[in-house]
Amino acid sequence: MKTTWKISQACILITIVLAIASPGMASVSDYAAAVVADAPIAYWRFEESSVSQAAINSMGTGCNGTYTTTVSLVQGVVGQAASFNNVDACVELPKSLGDGLKDASAITVEAWICNADLPGSGFEENMIFTTFIGQKAGAALQMNGANISLGGRSDGTESFKSTLAAYNSIGEWHHIVGVLNFAADTVTVYIDGTVARSTSVSFKGSKYAYYDATNVWSPTIGATMTSSGMDRFFNGLIDEVAIYDQALSAEKVLEHYNLMPPPETTPEPATVALFAVAGLAILRRPRA
Repeated sequence: MKTTWKISQACILITIVLAIASPGMASVSDYAAAVVADAPIAYWRFEESSVSQAAINSMGTGCNGTYTTTVSLVQGVVGQAASFNNVDACVELPKSLGDGLKDASAITVEAWICNADLPGSGFEENMIFTTFIGQKAGAALQMNGANISLGGRSDGTESFKSTLAAYNSIGEWHHIVGVLNFAADTVTVYIDGTVARSTSVSFKGSKYAYYDATNVWSPTIGATMTSSGMDRFFNGLIDEVAIYDQALSAEKVLEHYNLMPPPETTPEPATVALFAVAGLAILRRPRA
C-alpha cells in the first residue's frame, strides 16, 4: 500500500510540474501568431544573425529595414532585440511604408521596450518609432521625461496632436501600444495591456493623407530624422515592432500582452527535468 501511495504521489507531482512547464501557458509562437493574424502592414522581430543583414518585415510585404552598424542584436523579450546606444544607432525603414499607411483611418504602433534611462523632463527623446508626411512627423511614439508620448497628424498642414502617459520604468520590459485614430479623433497609449492615457483631439482629416514626394524623410525605429540629421536616439532595447493601418482594439491589445510569456517567469527545461527526476525518485519501493 505504501508503494501504491508513493506512485500516485509521484504521478501527481509530475503532472503538476508538466502543466506548469508549458502546455497551458502562452508561448512565443502564440504571440507572433496573434500579431500576424491582426494583419499589421509590417512586423520587425530582429531575429537576423547580423546587423549587416536587412531587418526583415515578417509580413513579407517588403519594407525591410536597414540597421546602422552601431545597432547590436541581443537577448530580447523573446528571441533577439535591437539594442540602441542613444548616440547613433537606429533602424532606417523604406519610404514605401508610408504608401501602406496612406488613407488609413488609424495608425497603431506596437512594440516591447526595455529603456536604459528616462530622458530629461520636457525633452522628447528615446524615439521608438516615427513616420513622416513630407518633413513633418505623421506618427511618432517616443519617451518624454517620465512619460510615453504619442502624437501625429492626418496631413502635413495641421498641427501635431499628442498625448502623454505616465511611465517611470527603467531596465524592465514593457508592452507599449499607441493608437492614432483619425476617424474617432483620439490619441491613445496602452502600457502592458491597459489604457494609460486617451485624449480627444480634432484631426483635420479622417484618414492619413500620406503623399509620396522626393523630400519625404524615412521612417525609423530607435531615432528620428530632423533638419540637422538623425536625432533623438533611443537608449535601450526594442523588440517585436508592428505597425498597423487600423486601430488595434483594447481587447486585441490586452490579448497580445497576455500572450507574451514574461522572460523572468518562463520555466527553464532544466528545471522541469529536475522536478521530474525528483518525482520519479519517489517511485522507489521503500525499504522494509
